Amino acid sequence: MYSTRCWHDQRDSTFVAWEQQEDIVDRIKGILNDYDPSNIFTEFLQNAADAGATKCKFMLDTRSFGTDKVLSKEMAAWQGPALVIYNDAELTENDFYALSRLGVGSKRDDSSKIGRHGLGFNSVYHFTDVPSVVSGSYIGFFDPRLKYLPPMRTERGLIPQGGQRCEFLKLKGDALADQLAPYKGIFGCDMESHFPGTIFRLPLRTLDSISKLHDANSSWLGGTWQLSHIQDMMRKWVEESEVAMLFLDNLRAIELSDNDKLDMRTTKMPVSGPFEQKLHSSEGSDASSQIVQVRLAGDGFGAGSQRKWLVRSERSFPPDTPQFVKGLADKNHWSPHHGIAVPLALKPKELDEFRGRIFTHLPTMIATEVPFHIHGLFALTSNRKSLAGGSDEQDYKFIWNRFLLSECLPMTAIRAFETFLKWQFRDPVHDGPKSMDIGRATQTYFRYWPVKGRSDIGHLSRFIEAFMRAAHTSAVFPCRFSSKKPEVEGMEGQEIVFTGNIVPPEDLLMVIRGSLQIAGYNLCDCPVAVQRRIEDEWKRVPQLPFQQINDDHVRGLIRDDPMFIPNKVKTFEGKGWILEYTLKALLDPKSKPTVPIAGLSLLPLENGEWKPLQSSPVYYTARDEIRELIKGENVLVDETLFKNIKSEVKPGEQKIIQFREQILQRLIKDSVFGVMELPPAVFSSTACFEYPGGIPDEYRGRFWRLLEKHKNLDDFGELQLLKDLSGNMHPLKYCEGLEISHMESGLRRRVERLSAVMSDMEFIIYNAVDNSKHPYLNEKAPKCSASLLAKYIARRCSILSETRVFTQDEAAALREIIAMAISDGNSELAPLGKLKIWPSWGTVINVNKGPPLIAANGSYYMERQYDLTSLSAFPDIIQSPYCEHFLTMGARPLTLVQALETRVMPKFWNKTLTCTGATRAAYLDILRHLMRNAAFVGKRADRGAKQLLQSGRIILTRDNTFKTSRELFDPLDPLLSVVFADESARFPAQIVWDTVVQKKHLFAFRSHNDSTVISECANHILDLTKGFTSLTSYEVRRRASYFVQHVYLTVPDSSINWMDPKWEIVPSQVAQTSPHSDLVPEVGEYMSFAELVDPQHLDVVWTQCAFFSDQLRPSLMFKARFPKVGVPPIESIVCHLSALVKDLAPLWTSEEQQLHLKMSLLKVYRELDDFVTQNETNKDRLNVLLKTHLQVPYIMNGQAEDPSKRESWLWPSQLMLDIENDIQQQKVVHKQMEGFRNFLVAAGVSQMQRVMGSVTVPEGRRKGDIEDRLTNCFESQDRHSGFMDVRFKFSNGKQILAHKFMLVHANEYFARRFTGAWAAYTVREPSDPGIEVIDLSSFQDETYEAFWGLLYYFYTDQLIHSNGPALPNDVKVQEVGSNGNKGDDDLRDRVQYLMELQHLSDQYETSRLKSLIAAEIVLGEKVVHGNVFNVLAHAALNQCKDTQGHCEEYVRKNASSVRNYVDYELQLRKRSLEDLADSKDKGAQRAELKKDIEELEGHLQDFKSLFKS
Repeated sequence: MYSTRCWHDQRDSTFVAWEQQEDIVDRIKGILNDYDPSNIFTEFLQNAADAGATKCKFMLDTRSFGTDKVLSKEMAAWQGPALVIYNDAELTENDFYALSRLGVGSKRDDSSKIGRHGLGFNSVYHFTDVPSVVSGSYIGFFDPRLKYLPPMRTERGLIPQGGQRCEFLKLKGDALADQLAPYKGIFGCDMESHFPGTIFRLPLRTLDSISKLHDANSSWLGGTWQLSHIQDMMRKWVEESEVAMLFLDNLRAIELSDNDKLDMRTTKMPVSGPFEQKLHSSEGSDASSQIVQVRLAGDGFGAGSQRKWLVRSERSFPPDTPQFVKGLADKNHWSPHHGIAVPLALKPKELDEFRGRIFTHLPTMIATEVPFHIHGLFALTSNRKSLAGGSDEQDYKFIWNRFLLSECLPMTAIRAFETFLKWQFRDPVHDGPKSMDIGRATQTYFRYWPVKGRSDIGHLSRFIEAFMRAAHTSAVFPCRFSSKKPEVEGMEGQEIVFTGNIVPPEDLLMVIRGSLQIAGYNLCDCPVAVQRRIEDEWKRVPQLPFQQINDDHVRGLIRDDPMFIPNKVKTFEGKGWILEYTLKALLDPKSKPTVPIAGLSLLPLENGEWKPLQSSPVYYTARDEIRELIKGENVLVDETLFKNIKSEVKPGEQKIIQFREQILQRLIKDSVFGVMELPPAVFSSTACFEYPGGIPDEYRGRFWRLLEKHKNLDDFGELQLLKDLSGNMHPLKYCEGLEISHMESGLRRRVERLSAVMSDMEFIIYNAVDNSKHPYLNEKAPKCSASLLAKYIARRCSILSETRVFTQDEAAALREIIAMAISDGNSELAPLGKLKIWPSWGTVINVNKGPPLIAANGSYYMERQYDLTSLSAFPDIIQSPYCEHFLTMGARPLTLVQALETRVMPKFWNKTLTCTGATRAAYLDILRHLMRNAAFVGKRADRGAKQLLQSGRIILTRDNTFKTSRELFDPLDPLLSVVFADESARFPAQIVWDTVVQKKHLFAFRSHNDSTVISECANHILDLTKGFTSLTSYEVRRRASYFVQHVYLTVPDSSINWMDPKWEIVPSQVAQTSPHSDLVPEVGEYMSFAELVDPQHLDVVWTQCAFFSDQLRPSLMFKARFPKVGVPPIESIVCHLSALVKDLAPLWTSEEQQLHLKMSLLKVYRELDDFVTQNETNKDRLNVLLKTHLQVPYIMNGQAEDPSKRESWLWPSQLMLDIENDIQQQKVVHKQMEGFRNFLVAAGVSQMQRVMGSVTVPEGRRKGDIEDRLTNCFESQDRHSGFMDVRFKFSNGKQILAHKFMLVHANEYFARRFTGAWAAYTVREPSDPGIEVIDLSSFQDETYEAFWGLLYYFYTDQLIHSNGPALPNDVKVQEVGSNGNKGDDDLRDRVQYLMELQHLSDQYETSRLKSLIAAEIVLGEKVVHGNVFNVLAHAALNQCKDTQGHCEEYVRKNASSVRNYVDYELQLRKRSLEDLADSKDKGAQRAELKKDIEELEGHLQDFKSLFKS
């Protein structure tokens, strides 16, 4: 709640009326129309300056304060964010009064005050309705609308007032605590003591404050403010703060803060260096010049920038100021204070962008376009945006503004520029730069001159005019190169000479300037634009003297110093310019030079001298063709300075050249200057003098053209003008040498290339064409032919020095001439074989000079040219194409085979050469040449090449060594590629193999067909199994398994005894499934063929032996060769019997274990019985073994006994055969044991001796006869003779008959089907009720052909070799195996059939049949590019891991070709599909192609998936 009671208790005693007068609201609205809100900062800066403050701070206070203890409830709306302004000066009573007056404030009569108009403060109403101020001991509030402050007691009662002020120190209690809170704690104010400063608080008119007032008319101008608006205004005013204090005497700092990202401080400090101290000491009281530095610091845009300013201020009227102007100033309280601020050390770009402005202490928005700021207390319009008075010359404001700009400020600017000149060219002692580019500094200085300004500011043109005219008598022009004065010094305009329109080259300008300076001239390098403006102003009435450099100045320099041009003008352009500039008066009849031309050293000679223009001696000009022949340095004029000597003339140069030529003609025309054209008599003597050693080559053509005017050249015989083919010059009298212009063109070109060689042989060869074809030469020279030239060279070559080195071109030309001569049948050229003209295969030292040259004599040549460049250097082998006369010239032949054996390969062997990069390419190229030569037949056959390919150590291996092909393996051999996969030294390098594979029959690469290779493979596998390798155990086992499989397939062709115990290469395995896994022996991972046992004997030896794995069982061929393979030795069986009885019987107590033990015993007894049945020796041997190894009773007499009990076992001696009852200690042999009679007898069982009778028993059937008969019945499908009782019907109408008993006992799956799935739809035909009919036509997977193969296996235990029934007439037999390479169709059909059969074998759980199928696919090499993915998919589906692994390995090893094959087939079918796109009757074909494409795309996905895994 508000403290209304407290407020009424003290308001009358502490608050007094303090308000603005007039119709205040309307008046303020009018003021706001003239003031932009952004001027708020300038207005308060003005107030601070008028109050004498040294610093001013602007702060956006975003805080909000309490609303209870305030003046009134309406004032609560103004306790939010505010713009706060502080300065360190305290308001006086007059200042408080002035704030309450609109336009007639207390500063109106004080001309020293900036804000004397009293209007600017009211711009606060753009932002707030209730501004307030705290200064000293007072706080005041304005309320122009009489809406927010509480009414005051007057004589008329409580009347609202437009403002109120009180001494806050007299306030009692805390009734207004919230109202005073915004001032506490900022800028050192505590509202409890006197405050030595001033704080203005402008609470912002925001949407929030308006909403609290509930007054729609709260805003005068309808505008509300957001904090971001104020922040933007503050940031934009930062740049303005840099210049705001330039003309404010006391103010030194401005700070801005928005409680966000802006925290800037602008400071103005006088610079106190040596120059500035000297400057201050020379100033008076009414005028001052100072260098100040303005810096921006803090956190915001522009922080860290700083700039120096030269500020010139004057406070008094000029001495000649009219009295009426002074009176006008007194009347209107105008001050003459004015000044200039020049920004120092601006960069060129900054200076271009700089825009000067009008200041009235503070900057206005009036731009002048001059490069500095102008300050004066101008009469301004009310909004301060333009000068008052307009163009009315009678208006007193117009008169005042014109007086300031045309009378006061020009001289102030001149004084400023006098100081600026001294600062710009100050020396290092006064803080100047250690080194200075005077020219650049001068140009920069003049860029600050006010050449032009804004045309719409009428008085500004008067300012510029007055400034320029005042410069005539002011030292504002920098002059340099004075020997008696400092390097740069300010001079008055009337004392200087401008450079004018003279535009010589830069270096010449410096020379002319320096010379004129020495002559006493003060020169000023003023930019053209500035100089033109100065000239225009000085030529106005009354005119002022204006001097600039002209041609008389330059001629005077040459007159005073005749060596001026040769000594001081160094460049061609400079000399040409000075000739044109000094002699141009000759072509101007109106010109009246004060310095005459005659006698001046202005005539340039060819020797560089400059002669006076006088009648004697005479110097000559000459035509260009003559100047090309002679120099005439002492007599010829250098006409290049007068004529164009460039091939291209720039725009504008043509007129200059024509002008100079006109000057030269003027000199020739007037004899007084001593110039004329060259006469013929002088030409001859000069030529002989200048060319005693012969005419230079560049002049010969032109010289010959002159001589064409003479038929007889005898008088010129000593003139060295005759040029030979080497380019040497000879006197014309030697023209009787060898002239070649009439030679055949080919011979002539070669002779031209041999000119230097011929010269060394002291014979001149020349071409009349090179000597202008003068008739004089044709009369003197003899003719020449190829034979004559060749003979001459052969006879004269001995003259040549032995160290004579031929160039590549000379050698080539000489070789070609020799070939031409030899082709003529010339035999006199053999001596030329000693010349080093033949390129060799030696080391090339310099690529540009070509290969080294050697003589044919003693060197070697190759009948066919081969590139040996990359195969090291062979300095004694000729690189040139074959020549049939090499032998005649002493060269020896060298074949490619010899070169490779004796030259190239030894360098590979001793590592001099490495077979990489270009060397490898060259090596392969030679290898191709050898293969090509070796492939020839008949007379062209190269036996040496073939022998080298087979026996030569020339084949690069995978480990980058070289071996013979007989030592290396064929990489395509599947066995060798697996067994020796990591043996890189045993295979040719892949790049070599790619080169020779198509002609590998020319080599002797070894394959597995060589018996010695099989032996090497076996020994290598043996080494691997012994651990002599770093391969993984899996890889070793894989290779060993692959090799063993190969042995099984190739054993008939092998001479190796694989039963030798040393071949411990077969992966072994012991019994792994229960109960056979008990008591297995410890054996090696690899064992010999002789040691391993076939798994079918598992029950009789599992505790003693290791077995072949299921996948590595010996083949039938292997067993036929080695019948004992896989058969367990009798010793092992006996030991196994001992282990069963002694070790396992006591432990196996379960019924299942004992049953298995009894079955094993019976099998052992059977094996031992079969053994002793063979012969009597075996009986004795078994008896010994049993006595040796059996230490416990080992006969179980009947299966009812408990094996785990000792009493269940009997010794053989405890049993007796052929008795009916036990006899004492001997028991009757159980009937079950009588089947092992031979074993029991051999073991020591007694038997009753019976009387042998004589009975003849007919021969019985042989073992297996029943199986054969059943198989025959099946194959013949004879129902009546075969008594088959089941018929299978298929979808194609075909049928298969079989024996149900045979199928059930051969395969358990059949038993389950007969009693399960098939039982539901099994029928019997009335015509033949003895047969069960099973209809399989609805089973798509069980085709007729595949089902036949399945039943065939059950009858024979073998894989069918045809793709279906072999006997019925309606089935086509496809025999594959022994003759399995009948084409792609046969292979495809066979593989497809095997896949179908494999699927049935998996379905009917027939693992052996599945393995037989895998064996044919893998070992029979049935997997090819076209079926690998189909085989792989079927193998994965049917869980055939052997086939699946083989297919994956096949794809990996042939990845590139497999991918290419699939891509090709896919593109082929896509093209076919496109071809059928428009065929309406080809729908079936298109469907088939789409199916193929889908399948091939699936293959690509399988390919990618395989390599990802």
